Amino acid sequence: AVVSTQRTGTNTRLSSWIAKQEERDIDYFYADVLCDTVQQRNLDIITITSPDNIHPTKQKRVIFITARVHPGESPSSYVCEGLMEFLLEDTPEAKALRDHIVFKFVPMLNPDGVALGNYRCSLMGFDLNRHWTDPSRWAHPTLEATKALLLEYNDNPSVDLDFYIDIHAHSTLMNGFMYGNVYDDNDRFERQAVFPKLLCNNAEDFSLAFTSFNKDAVKAGTGRRFLGSCLSPRSNCYTLEVSFYSYTNQNSQVIPYSVDGYISLGRNVAKTFLNYYQLTPVSSPPAAQPVPPVNKSKLRAHIRDEVLMVHRQRNNTSKTTLQTDTSRNPSDAIYKPAYEAQLSNSTTSLQSYIKQLRSKMARELTQKQVPSKEMMCTPNSTVRSQLTSTLALNTNSPLPGSTPQTLTSPRGAPNLRAIDEPLPDQSRRNQQSGTIPPVPPSEYRKRGNGKLANYFLNPLQHDNSL
Repeated sequence: AVVSTQRTGTNTRLSSWIAKQEERDIDYFYADVLCDTVQQRNLDIITITSPDNIHPTKQKRVIFITARVHPGESPSSYVCEGLMEFLLEDTPEAKALRDHIVFKFVPMLNPDGVALGNYRCSLMGFDLNRHWTDPSRWAHPTLEATKALLLEYNDNPSVDLDFYIDIHAHSTLMNGFMYGNVYDDNDRFERQAVFPKLLCNNAEDFSLAFTSFNKDAVKAGTGRRFLGSCLSPRSNCYTLEVSFYSYTNQNSQVIPYSVDGYISLGRNVAKTFLNYYQLTPVSSPPAAQPVPPVNKSKLRAHIRDEVLMVHRQRNNTSKTTLQTDTSRNPSDAIYKPAYEAQLSNSTTSLQSYIKQLRSKMARELTQKQVPSKEMMCTPNSTVRSQLTSTLALNTNSPLPGSTPQTLTSPRGAPNLRAIDEPLPDQSRRNQQSGTIPPVPPSEYRKRGNGKLANYFLNPLQHDNSL
């Protein structure tokens, strides 16, 4: 069955914001529902672009933004809101971006986790930002649908997927900063360093010193790492982080973040896209025939077709196949009953599922292997030479309509520590032995799993919370 286009749920800030924009009845904004979550909430997808960009004969440039995959990282929602609000303004800068770029937003990748009040996990206890490699339609439906749409754009010859940016909030570091990937292709590696440098020039709260490029195998399941490895070399994949607390400006003053501060960072990200495309001119091949004007109804129909394509693709490989065969993703043998229990509100089935999942997690904790340090880090000398040449980047030709400027930041160079050695954390303390010892249930609460850890400690007492 095709997912409904009507939104459900509480009157959240996001749903109120979407309703407000739809009331404006502007022809360059359209919101749809990409899929339903495990608890049947809506995964909203927002498109901001000129209707003329959807014409079949026109080459499309796409920027794809996601946020709130970790439900407790609410600053990421404000950054995303600021970016969208800038693009919707009636200004020459916003119009220039809308005329040439198709912006796609999935502003809340984990609606169930947000509704439940979790900090990092989904309804079923998963960190969704570690399951991009092989998401399950039963346990990670939002990831599966988003991934399917991204890969469809990547395979479409009429679409250039220029950027994928996943927005997060950081609990220890200050300022805004980015994580990027390390590539063997020197041109691609140097090209991806341009955007953070431009953003540092536009936003006083963005730190190039905290920005790092790494090839950490522990992060292989994240959106940035997975998509960076499978998308076209022309695509730039980043994680944009912003502090929960404060930032240090050029005068070394520590300034607490506010909602307006997060929104301001999002607006500066939008401005940086404009600077980036001034350095990298956007040009579309001429159409064989004059392109007729496109109205909002055609824009809605085109975007709806994209959503229906994702549902057809998912249904062809999931609904029928997984009833008899779980070879595509063996874990679906456990995930699917939980999904069906949610639909039927069957408490008994859900309790049975929780017991199965609890046993599965215990097995994974005892069998999980930690990659060696050599696998987690790239050669020091090679990366240093690549990054040194990138940091020396200096444009002698000014941006159109601007004065010459260098791309040197007053707030330092990207942090090399993440390239030279892994950052210390709980999962890497036993690298010499090569394994992670099992975590006893009494430690779940201490490890930051939030209230969802209680489901696995006392599953029969928490069925109503689900």
